[in-house]
Amino acid sequence: MSSIAQGLTQSTTTTEPLRSSLQKVIDDQQLDLPILPEVANQILSMVRDESTDAADLAKLIHSDQSLAAHLLQVANSPAYMGTRKIVSLQQAVARLGQRTISEIALAMVVKAQLFNVRGHEKTLENLWRHSLASASWAREIARALRYNVESAFLCGLLHEIGKPTCLQALVDIEQARGSQSDNDSLYELMDSFHVQVGTVLACAWALPDPACEAIAYYQDYQQAQSFARDAMIVNCAHAFATALIDDDHFDEDALRELPILAELNLYPDDVSALFGKIEQIQETVEALR
Repeated sequence: MSSIAQGLTQSTTTTEPLRSSLQKVIDDQQLDLPILPEVANQILSMVRDESTDAADLAKLIHSDQSLAAHLLQVANSPAYMGTRKIVSLQQAVARLGQRTISEIALAMVVKAQLFNVRGHEKTLENLWRHSLASASWAREIARALRYNVESAFLCGLLHEIGKPTCLQALVDIEQARGSQSDNDSLYELMDSFHVQVGTVLACAWALPDPACEAIAYYQDYQQAQSFARDAMIVNCAHAFATALIDDDHFDEDALRELPILAELNLYPDDVSALFGKIEQIQETVEALR
């Protein structure tokens, strides 16, 4: 047996009790799921409602002072700020538009609710940056395809929400058992279970159907039912985000070889135009992180 194969076997053996415990928690519907704040539910409803009034959106955000203050801070960051400082929510909505303000607000609520597992702050910070990059790439890919950009951003933002929830469940199981696994083992299980856990969370949060399918099938979009295109866009966005956030450099040549580009009917010029968005996406990630 090779050293790599032996290492994988040892890792699986080491994590098997924890793996079994997590699966039982999921099967018994005992996951401690975070609750999506009401303000986030209302923002999701407003995003889907074309009759939403800008004043209503500003009023909703204003009801959460912490959210309102943070949103103004983001609106005045280099990624969004114009020639003059934004001093009110009404001004932010007027200048940036309802869609952008909704995206910013929803991103901040999701981060605060999910990405806060004690002892794993650095890992979750990187995961959050990857989620933001995925959302931004998904929006640009959808725009190139003349597809629903609002839905694409949401799908990209939430496609790995199972990871922090799964990690918290693993930490809780370890604490209850009085044991402690190394971080690599925890992250291995987080990667293995995040789709399963994310699907459970999406159902509990009553997320829109495209987001539910993107969470469940972005890795295997051929299995998607009604919203395969959303899953495909997220699959592509995830790969671009990985190259931008996780890899040492953004390898354009390698990304151009991705089969998903042809499946989405993205031509070389389309892909070149997407790569031209790198700086813009980096600024968005830094503003929202």
